Amino acid sequence: MSYEPLHHKYRPKSFAELVGQEAIATTLTNAIRAAKIAPAYLFTGPRGTGKTSSARILAKSLNCLKSDKPTAEPCGVCDTCQGITKGYSLDVIEIDAASNTGVENVRDMIEKAQFAPVQCRYKVYVVDECLTGDSLVLTNEGHVRIDDPNIKGKQVLSYNESSGNWEFKKVLRWLDRGERQTLVIKTTNREIRCTDNHLIRTDQGWIAAIDIKEGMKILSPVNVDAVLSLTNFTLETVEYVRLAGVERVYDIEVADNHNFVANGLSVHNCHMLSTQAFNALLKTLEEPPKHVVFVLATTDPQRVLPTIISRCQRFDFRRINLEAMEKHLNHIAYQEKINISPESVTLIAQISQGGLRDAESLLDQLSLLTGEITPERVWDLVGSVSEWDLLYLLNAIASNNPEAVLDYTRKILDRGREPLIILQNLAAFYRDLLIAKTAPNRDDLVTCTLQTWQALIDFAQEFEIGTILAGQQLLRTTEVQLKNTTQPRLWLEVTLLGLLPSQILNQQ
Repeated sequence: MSYEPLHHKYRPKSFAELVGQEAIATTLTNAIRAAKIAPAYLFTGPRGTGKTSSARILAKSLNCLKSDKPTAEPCGVCDTCQGITKGYSLDVIEIDAASNTGVENVRDMIEKAQFAPVQCRYKVYVVDECLTGDSLVLTNEGHVRIDDPNIKGKQVLSYNESSGNWEFKKVLRWLDRGERQTLVIKTTNREIRCTDNHLIRTDQGWIAAIDIKEGMKILSPVNVDAVLSLTNFTLETVEYVRLAGVERVYDIEVADNHNFVANGLSVHNCHMLSTQAFNALLKTLEEPPKHVVFVLATTDPQRVLPTIISRCQRFDFRRINLEAMEKHLNHIAYQEKINISPESVTLIAQISQGGLRDAESLLDQLSLLTGEITPERVWDLVGSVSEWDLLYLLNAIASNNPEAVLDYTRKILDRGREPLIILQNLAAFYRDLLIAKTAPNRDDLVTCTLQTWQALIDFAQEFEIGTILAGQQLLRTTEVQLKNTTQPRLWLEVTLLGLLPSQILNQQ
């Protein structure tokens, strides 16, 4: 029997099993029981909070064969429920907006929506859904940073899937997608940081960044550093994929081919339906067939046209709270007989920042380790700096001890932590320190453990608010420099020495 990942195995099968979204579950349950089914729903919220799972539960509730009408408790075992779960139902169609952004794709969907369902009561369409600012995009004028809005209108190198040739295509839109958790993908000669759902062109086709594995091959134009009319490519071997920090990410929409070259690697453009596609969908939402229900799931509702939103029932999925996430992870650990400490469960929930799918995936990876899963092993797996290391570093800074700062920084680096990760983790720690200074009773606003929170409250007494804010500003400005320097270790050490209270006082 093939292995089933935990986030698939423990995906909710009914609204009663939906974790951390009680208000949404209650509303949809009551709507089904009252037979008040809207023709279109908009599910918005961060990734991993239950949007797509809720869409599938809704589809099962509308079509379960064990009931002669829509039911809030689908059986999960009839042919219809099984078909929806396994993705082979002819009447429940999930459309990946990353690959079907164009107006023709949507028109095809609308045309098919006019036909009656083959097996079910309702035909349900689920339309489901970036790069960091320092990513260099290859244009016909040379490399341009993707965080530069002036890239709009330029010609960028793009791969034509039909001809197999590289060609320059116009950038139609530039998008600031805000701060997101990112992954770093390292190949033989290249490196790129992007969101986990960003599509990467491999020798196996377009694959989401989170599904890229060591040894895979990523498409890269030959002689990418030269601005030429390129007609062939090479394959870059993936060396590793790791969690990076939370960064501001950007995207562009490219004409015709809908892909471009960033940091020498071929990636897909923006992961949303185009404006023309939304307009094509609008008329169907105005006069929907009685047997059709649309569910639009997105992490970025600002990108959806207001005229579309006004025709949908909107449900905003919130990040899963810590208590609900811990309860769910403990249930999985018990069922799967995973030997994990309570502190580690809490840490996994905190690292995931309200994304249940991320938490389940991390627990899945940790379950492969032998022996008890401890917080130290969690930190090692995610490649982040542990809270204890950050506390030691903060103590050295607060003590105004440059030698201790350098020594402990070297120890963290020698354990394999990247300079940029150290800086980003410390910046997040300074944010928690600021909360400890200004609102010591609000531990619900931070992502650290209770023990670390108490230590931060004590540390906060040694810092002035101005010193903490100045430190945050220094870390923020240095992050950009650290991404572009050839000597990241050196500049990390220089930055950390600049955080010493005596140095900040001199600068003020």
